[in-house]
Amino acid sequence: MKTRQEIQGFFKAKQVPLTHQRLAVYEDLAGRKDHPSAESLYESLKKNYPSLSLATLYKTLLEQGSVDSIV
Repeated sequence: MKTRQEIQGFFKAKQVPLTHQRLAVYEDLAGRKDHPSAESLYESLKKNYPSLSLATLYKTLLEQGSVDSIV
């Protein structure tokens, strides 16, 4: 798993602000051994981040390069 500095560098290189929600998405995803759907990832995160929207999650996954497109 990447360090917070590596995560910050990743987002800085992409010129995307690293919000606490984006960091949470990345950390949750990076800490998993399975391949969760966006919906299951959202369900696991919304308990601790009630202001997180599914749209934010999808946008974050696209920014990270975790998905190529959303259909």
